[in-house]
Amino acid sequence: MMQRLVSSGAASSSAGSGAGAATGSYNSLALVLLSLASVISSGSSFSFSRNLHDVEQDVAEDASLYSQEMRLSAPEITQQKQSQQQQQLERYVSIRSSPSSYISVPAGHRLELKCEVDGSPPPKVYWIKGENPERQVEQLERESVGELSYTAISRELSKLVIDCVTPQDQGLVHCVGLSGDKMVISQPTVLNVQGGNVSLSSRPECQKGGASAPPVITRHRPIYFSEMGSTVELPCEASGKPRPHVYWLDGEGNPLMDPRFAVQPDGNLLISNIRWQDMDGYKCIAKSPLGETEAVTFLYPAAKNISTIAVRLG
Repeated sequence: MMQRLVSSGAASSSAGSGAGAATGSYNSLALVLLSLASVISSGSSFSFSRNLHDVEQDVAEDASLYSQEMRLSAPEITQQKQSQQQQQLERYVSIRSSPSSYISVPAGHRLELKCEVDGSPPPKVYWIKGENPERQVEQLERESVGELSYTAISRELSKLVIDCVTPQDQGLVHCVGLSGDKMVISQPTVLNVQGGNVSLSSRPECQKGGASAPPVITRHRPIYFSEMGSTVELPCEASGKPRPHVYWLDGEGNPLMDPRFAVQPDGNLLISNIRWQDMDGYKCIAKSPLGETEAVTFLYPAAKNISTIAVRLG
């Protein structure tokens, strides 16, 4: 049985409702997750240090180098099954942002909606039209193939793209986040389609087969925390006409040559046995003859044997 939450779509209220389910070590990890995601999205630079003493000395010498310092206490690793089970129960899901409550679009035009969901384990995002979003998601889950499930925290960014809006698209649209047995549903977006009687045959994107369209990355995870030694899957789904080619580069723009890194047929990046050295911002690039676009996933391997990690923001 899934636990359902309803989100207002605002970052502050939705984060509060979801974070209450995360306890212990995940509270600290979630705070770092949200802070780092904001830094990355704003384009700020950042660097990491394993030596807290060195960081504190640097701050004392020149406080202007740092806008913020955060400490993350890694969870104590034990062999007790009770402790392992407790970690598995520390789950949460919350909607960070979702579309506005009312959107009006002329028939035949293009529509792009965005939704961001935080969660542990890594969440999935569904776009649901009409009534009973919870029931529709449960049906989709019964028909879907399960993804990797492990101790991790991530943010998922999903886009709903409609190249040609028609009167049939009018109605309610929900963003639904799913993490384990927890579900969060945004407040509905009322989609109003203007000029429903206008002929759409003159618009190439509305004809059978549609018109050419540049690539758009419709799903990726901007930030991802997972324990060292785990296998992670970084999604990157893209749409466009013709269908774009998806490939990955490291933070410096180099191809991924390590055999532990494998790009799947669907464009997702699978990384086996992640290490501390794998910390990086990995670029997913979707390219077609009409152009290219990219999205970055920052991967943070949470070190079990390091008691303190200092994050420098500049």
